[in-house]
Amino acid sequence: MKSIFLKNKFNLLWLIIAVFATAIIFPNYFEANIYPLPKENDFWISLDQSWLIALNYFNLKHLNWGQDIIFTYGPLSYLSTRVGWGHNRIDFLIYDLFLAINFFLMFFLSLKDSKNKTITILLIFTIIFLYPLWVGSSNAIILMAFLIFWIRQSIESPKVIYFIFQIIILTLVFFIKFNTGLIAFPLFYAGILYSIIKHKNNRLFLIIFMFLPLALIFVLSTILNVSLLEYIKNGFQIISGYNDIMYLGHNDLNKSFAILIIVLTISVLLYRTYREKKTELLKNLVVIFLFGTSIFVLYKQGFVRGMEVDFFIFSPLFIFSIKDFQELIISKKNITIIVSICLLTSIYFNYSIQNSMPNVKEKLNKIYIEGYKNFTPNSGIHFSSNENQFPDYIKQKIGNNTIDVYPWNIQILLENKLNYSPRPVCQSYSAYTPILEERNFDLYNSEKAPKYVLYNYAAIDDRYPLFDESKLNLLLTKNYKIVDTLRINNNFTLLLEKKQNKKISFIQTREYAMYIDSPLIPKEGVFYKVFVYRNLLGDFIGAINYSPEITLSVKTKDGNIKDYKTSKGLLETGLFGTQHITTTNDFMDLLTSTNKNQREISAYYFKPNHSRYFKEKIRIIEYKIQQ
Repeated sequence: MKSIFLKNKFNLLWLIIAVFATAIIFPNYFEANIYPLPKENDFWISLDQSWLIALNYFNLKHLNWGQDIIFTYGPLSYLSTRVGWGHNRIDFLIYDLFLAINFFLMFFLSLKDSKNKTITILLIFTIIFLYPLWVGSSNAIILMAFLIFWIRQSIESPKVIYFIFQIIILTLVFFIKFNTGLIAFPLFYAGILYSIIKHKNNRLFLIIFMFLPLALIFVLSTILNVSLLEYIKNGFQIISGYNDIMYLGHNDLNKSFAILIIVLTISVLLYRTYREKKTELLKNLVVIFLFGTSIFVLYKQGFVRGMEVDFFIFSPLFIFSIKDFQELIISKKNITIIVSICLLTSIYFNYSIQNSMPNVKEKLNKIYIEGYKNFTPNSGIHFSSNENQFPDYIKQKIGNNTIDVYPWNIQILLENKLNYSPRPVCQSYSAYTPILEERNFDLYNSEKAPKYVLYNYAAIDDRYPLFDESKLNLLLTKNYKIVDTLRINNNFTLLLEKKQNKKISFIQTREYAMYIDSPLIPKEGVFYKVFVYRNLLGDFIGAINYSPEITLSVKTKDGNIKDYKTSKGLLETGLFGTQHITTTNDFMDLLTSTNKNQREISAYYFKPNHSRYFKEKIRIIEYKIQQ
């Protein structure tokens, strides 16, 4: 290191800047704190906090990832969520130091090698300025940016250390968050295949590195209690269903400027490819693939679920990870202007979305060491206040029997120290494909079904709660009875008890086609699967944005019509019923067979919001419900 500094006096300056930038980015807090659920009327408040703590519960109970639990996060998710319940503080420290080493090396190597120091320093300033105080689930995004950086480094210089970083990152992200890990694999293999083609003298060790992450993931899957094939197969289901139904509205102006950033940055890379023509064609195409894929994933993640601020926070990091933006691609002046536009746009929209500027002073006020010293496996769990305790007679009734919760309020069970027995897709809003819903139904349709279910009739995003898990809800009406009611966070709640283990089956009776705007008139005792077909244009729109919207309209015999958000996958999971259920009280009436005439349904309608994305006919399969 000393000889390097002697050759270039500026290296000491780059080292100081890299250390300072890394120190600012280093976490302020050591772990997340989980507090009792607030006494609010908005039932959705319990959703995110419930899955956060549930991920740790699954590890504590040694449940199998992929079989017992199907979720977009995996067994190392606690490193991202920062919930320390049941884990060791050394895990967090090692992980944080690994991230810090990556940031430091990114900053230092980029400053040392940059041909456009102005852009490099501007990028570093923007990254540390926008970097959030609490990263949480965005850790997977940061890991992907690191992966891109090391792949780009290895393209021209296939050093062993570069591939070691890639393999560690690839393995981490695979077990932290599967959907990001899935994208990481083609990026990794694009880079290593290029190196095999271009660096013939290193082919043997490159081929070894090609298979090393697969071997490492296989070995770790046994240690981390992961059924690898099921983890991958069901992970694909989570990803495909998410794009169909989990979309939210977004600000068109924010989206337009996000697209502007993507277009400008990709244009720079395309222009360099055109200018260099065949001399560096393969390398340039790989670089475009690396950056284009990663920035598009960041865009999709931000603008499908209405979290567009993530795009503007982290897009400068992805631009920084590709060193080509710090080279003389067009001219020093032009590239500086283009990248500066992108960075200023990110800063502006981050401010406009969050209505506040990042506070650099807070980033310097770190209590990380204090948190590390005070950490215990239970230090972040603050349930001792007993704010949400069930009445004693309810807890005595449940005892140590297994209990599940519908649709998602897992935390309330853990606050009351009940014997929580999760279904594979542990929260109803995520069971949005036939395969995912079938896994939940199969559990409840077996001897392993929980003895009790805490039930609220609710859904997110204006979906029809009865059809979030239609087969499961049908089974609850057949095999469970109401044994008590209570109020949880001001919400009327049912306590259901299993009354029998008689299995439900579905016998196909009819299959037919009808026009998409035709009514489906439901019959008692019949279960329907509805297949809506997108055309090529609809598939294209779904790939670049999110799946074209479909509305489920429920028309009752009194002439009222209620519209619900649905999707291709949800309709294929099935629907049933001649009663329109809108509240927990209605569901209670459904179980007790009362007040039927008040909510009788005359027809279901399936309405694409834009018919040009769909074929004009749909397919219906009818099943007789048999028990």
